[in-house]
Amino acid sequence: MRSPAPRRCPVTAPTEPETAVVASAVRRWSIGRFEMSTFGGLNTAVSGLNAHKRSIEVIGHNVANVNTEGFSRRQVVLEPSVGLRTASRHNTGFSWSNLGVNIATVHRVRDAFLDARARSSAAGSSEANKLTEVLGTLEAAMPEPGDNGLNTKLANFWNAFSDAANQPGATPQRTSVLAQGESLATGIRNAAESLQVAHDNYSRELGDVIAEVNSLSDQVADLNSQIRQSTISGMNAADMMDQRDVLIDRLAALTGATTRPGEYNQTTVVLGGSTLVSGELREHLAVREIGPLNPPLNNLDPQMTQVQWARDGYAAASLGGTTGGIVAALNDVIPRYMNELDTVAQTLISTVNAQHQLGEGQDAVSGRNFFDVSGPGPVSKRIMLSSDVAGQPQNIALAASGGGALDGSNGYALAALMTSATGANASYESMLGRLGIEGQAAASRAETQDQFAQQTETQRTSVAGVNVDEEMTNLMMSQRAYEASARMLTAIDELLDVLINRTGIVGR
Repeated sequence: MRSPAPRRCPVTAPTEPETAVVASAVRRWSIGRFEMSTFGGLNTAVSGLNAHKRSIEVIGHNVANVNTEGFSRRQVVLEPSVGLRTASRHNTGFSWSNLGVNIATVHRVRDAFLDARARSSAAGSSEANKLTEVLGTLEAAMPEPGDNGLNTKLANFWNAFSDAANQPGATPQRTSVLAQGESLATGIRNAAESLQVAHDNYSRELGDVIAEVNSLSDQVADLNSQIRQSTISGMNAADMMDQRDVLIDRLAALTGATTRPGEYNQTTVVLGGSTLVSGELREHLAVREIGPLNPPLNNLDPQMTQVQWARDGYAAASLGGTTGGIVAALNDVIPRYMNELDTVAQTLISTVNAQHQLGEGQDAVSGRNFFDVSGPGPVSKRIMLSSDVAGQPQNIALAASGGGALDGSNGYALAALMTSATGANASYESMLGRLGIEGQAAASRAETQDQFAQQTETQRTSVAGVNVDEEMTNLMMSQRAYEASARMLTAIDELLDVLINRTGIVGR
């Protein structure tokens, strides 16, 4: 028996309204996907415009500050935007929708290592140049060779004795001896006074330098405070950091100070192992004279000069830069040459007086001094003619004891002191020789330090400074990228125009 045939469901063709609904749904779905893609591209293009516009602005800022002292070039750092993770309707899992580019930061280009090297070399250069300047000042105080130099005055003095010894009975020749002796004593006093003036001037300069250091410390601390606040609030503090670095460069040149980084872009300034500036906190320095030089020098006036921490009076150790050079000048270089000039004056007085006492004047009296000093203190500042002979040429002991009024043998002996290995001439020549050698060595050292400082500064500038050629290259690249983003935006605009204004029109 045959089974009945299966019952078939009648197939009915879709009606026209049903077809329209399905087509509309498909179209809406397709348009939705197209719109999502198109508007994503729009965001991408806009992000490119904004990023490259900012790059062009930063390049303009760099070029505008190409000659600004201490300016560090800025660099825009770009990064891809983090896309949106969206579910896919046609596969399992997810896809990423890219959103263009972001400005990660505007970077202040700086190299801490090169900064430290540049500041250290600048401090060395400043100290070496200051010592060279000091030694040049000392050389100028003793103008050799020249008519006003002590070498010329010493030669005139000895020659006057020789001339008088040739004519011991002639008053003009005796008077010339007194005149040349007074000229020599005046020359020594003037040289000593010049050295003292140099010492006083550098002492005042040290006070001015320390006042500037204290002012710089205040400014660095104030900028630290402003930079901290800006950093916490998310603002760009690059310009203030540039200003602070200029101040720190000056501090380093003046004192040899070093730095280390702190929180929130602050900087700590260290001087000789102690903190000068830490964040908003700052210390001040002071200059004080603390007693005689150690070891003390011959009857000299200078006191030991010390730079101290104003708060507790402790010495500021390991000072360099201009301050270190001035302190070395005040406590060592200038007093040392003051002492040597004093030795020249003492040698002149002792050798001339010893020989003069052996002879006798026209009155046959012996034992008189030719030179004397006017009171206590440095001999070089107080050397003068003895009252035994001042204004009394007849008392000059040209004759040997018992030799008679026309004897000039002691005058020849006095003139011979010019060539004595232990006399004033030898002492003065030795002093000049040391001063010349020390001055040449200081000048050579300063030249070397200057070259090193210039080299390190060039290296630092090559990293942090603005190179106009490089900026122009970056400008062209940013312009092209901006133009490309704008072209992309135009293309998307055309797509949107088709989507919005033309879709669904055909067949109406």
